[in-house]
Amino acid sequence: MVSHRLTGEVNALKCLQKAHLIRTKQQDNVKREKAAMQVMDHQFIVQLRGTLSDSNQVYLLLEFLSGGELWSLLYENKESGLGGGPWGGMELNTCMHFAAMCVSAFEHIHSKKYCYRDLKPENLLLGGDGYLKLADFGFAKKLPYTDVNTGKSEDRTFTLCGTPEYMAPEIVLSRGHDSGVDFWACGILIYEMLCGTTPFEAGSQQETFERIVYSQRYLRFPLGFDPHAKSLIRKLLESNSALRLGALRGGVEDVKEHLFFSATQLDWEALKRREIKMEYVPQERERAGDGVGGAGESSSFEGEGVVEEYEAGEDGDTFWDF
Repeated sequence: MVSHRLTGEVNALKCLQKAHLIRTKQQDNVKREKAAMQVMDHQFIVQLRGTLSDSNQVYLLLEFLSGGELWSLLYENKESGLGGGPWGGMELNTCMHFAAMCVSAFEHIHSKKYCYRDLKPENLLLGGDGYLKLADFGFAKKLPYTDVNTGKSEDRTFTLCGTPEYMAPEIVLSRGHDSGVDFWACGILIYEMLCGTTPFEAGSQQETFERIVYSQRYLRFPLGFDPHAKSLIRKLLESNSALRLGALRGGVEDVKEHLFFSATQLDWEALKRREIKMEYVPQERERAGDGVGGAGESSSFEGEGVVEEYEAGEDGDTFWDF
């Protein structure tokens, strides 16, 4: 967390060591993250305010959100957070609003011809007003894209990426995937928000993958589960990507018009204008002792000790244009 020396405006500074990125072969992912975030402009997506580079690190200057991760509020801060729902997770109406924000963000991301591919509670941040924003575009992929080997335009990608419990069957089976995997992940998220666990969680990754591939066999709901939520989750967790809600002719409008949202007459435009009062509003954090100086003071943040020295290769600094 950093503050502007003159205005005092607080932002989040994501610091990445060049040497570590090179060693773990993540340099292309970081460049793709930058490229994706530069074209995003939406109420429910974290804003990229700028990028920087020095001799050893690259930086992403991001909008700061004071409410923390959705994951922490679901699992670590249940007493003061979002627990207490009837099925082990949050209340139905709160879940509905959060899911609507994700759907709205995906509508924008897909309109920019990107596939997000990394939805999970850790990548959803809350602002002080209780609204969510999607963060971390490290796995975002431009679709269609040009294959560097063949020069052909491809509308599906085969990369195995994401969080195992959120992966769609076509990712697990390496059959090629498109933006439809985001709607599958949205179904997983709604289930986790309401139940406090993911639907295909297992003792090992291999067993989790098996349950995902045979999802209709393993998908179970708690007794008395909301019928509209159950219907939406089943349609989003359709193993055949061509039949999945969101991937049909109606596109994202099919999702937005589902009874899970429409039964309460959710006003999508009012939601985007942030005119709906959220049921849960995080308490403002105390600024004292948070390491952020006032106007005119040096910005500071917690680091990991000594920065690993970066040595440019024969072609120079890989991140020269960051």
